[in-house]
Amino acid sequence: PDATLTVLAPSDAAFEGIDVMTLVSDLEALKTLLLNHVLDTEVYSKDLSNGQVVTMLGGGEVTVMIADGKVMLNNAMVVSPDVMASNGVIHVLDKLIDFSVDNIVNVASANGNFGTLLAAANAAGLVDTLSNPDATLTVLAPSDAAFEGIDVMTLVSDLEALKTLLLNHVLDTEVYSKDLSNGQVVTMLGGGEVTVMIADGKVMLNNAMVVSPDVMASNGVIHVLDKLIDFSVDNIVNVASANGNFGTLLAAANAAGLVDTLSNPDATLTV
Repeated sequence: PDATLTVLAPSDAAFEGIDVMTLVSDLEALKTLLLNHVLDTEVYSKDLSNGQVVTMLGGGEVTVMIADGKVMLNNAMVVSPDVMASNGVIHVLDKLIDFSVDNIVNVASANGNFGTLLAAANAAGLVDTLSNPDATLTVLAPSDAAFEGIDVMTLVSDLEALKTLLLNHVLDTEVYSKDLSNGQVVTMLGGGEVTVMIADGKVMLNNAMVVSPDVMASNGVIHVLDKLIDFSVDNIVNVASANGNFGTLLAAANAAGLVDTLSNPDATLTV
């Protein structure tokens, strides 16, 4: 009664397909597994943030991913948060949490938010590349929501262009959020260049925002994006507009009648 616990509780349905008898046959391993679903402090859904890493009582690490309204804890989705108890709080899960670290393709597949990206990677013949156990990759991964409004069938109709586009979201070395800096320019595997902009707590890669950084995999790291990266170079006004951090400046430029000046395709301006 004196505890203040957080329990990440897999429902009965979460155990379907799990060999429970094997779990029970090794009581120490079972105890560790269960303690890896418990914290000795109360953590509510409002306390969670994208990319947060939490060490559980059993010593395992849980990475929080929040995207498209879903909260993922490693491979498990929270289906009912903040169930109150007298000695803590319960978050109901749809799966037992997996504490093994899988390859990029399997991590993305288990997450459930990357169906379009994985289908495109399969069509472009890149699944083996992204699954390579000896690789150390960085994947800038647009979520399913990032593909809304994109004509995926047109993308898939040109497999070479699709492959280049996808490789322009991949690096052959591991780059973590701590390694990024304002104004940094990175050349991707497809030859495209990504410019990093960090402002107001947001990390932009060209036009795309990182919504969940540093998702670990056995062969690299994933940074989740809200958009496909655009590698075309637009005019100053459109670049500023796509970035999302210059609303006030653009409104002022519009009021001052300077939008045409800043959009002039023949100009060579510094702003």
